[in-house]
Amino acid sequence: MGSTKLTNFARTCIARRAVEESFGVRKAALEAEADALGREAYDLLYPTTERKLVEKLPSNWVRRDACLRFNVGGHDIVLNLIGEGVPVPYRAKGGDSGYGCNRLGVIEPGDLCDRIQAHAITVEKYRDDRRAAERATRQMLDAVTTTGKLKEVWPEGEPFYADYQDKPVSSLPTVRIQEINQMLGLQAA
Repeated sequence: MGSTKLTNFARTCIARRAVEESFGVRKAALEAEADALGREAYDLLYPTTERKLVEKLPSNWVRRDACLRFNVGGHDIVLNLIGEGVPVPYRAKGGDSGYGCNRLGVIEPGDLCDRIQAHAITVEKYRDDRRAAERATRQMLDAVTTTGKLKEVWPEGEPFYADYQDKPVSSLPTVRIQEINQMLGLQAA
């Protein structure tokens, strides 16, 4: 197998692919946790009787949102739901606009508040870890110029760069000097 020169675009794609795959399970778990916490907070703020009444209305009569924003013990926290959203007021309490993620209410200090805040801290740690992993991977890739050398120094990463091996690097179009000179009215020396 030959060796192909790595472009900056290829390096970026390889780093992102490696990070996406490596952090995928953790991301899915955090998304599932956000969904569960968001639905629990939603159910706490909107009584069952109110939710049942809204469910009877035609779907085009209410706004559904998968982005649920709450004041959680003084912190502004967004919990995204998986799949279809839940019915939310057009203008939630607090004067937010009808677009985007409206603040739905306040989750008072207690068990749910603590769990949502802990989740938010975990999400921030996940984002920091992911950024650090992508930055470190990209720095390592920047030090390597070809896929052959990459295979030597990082054989474990081959699933992430296999698509870039033995691929010709796109080159600039052939320069037609005489044609350009003629267009510019230049005489050959």
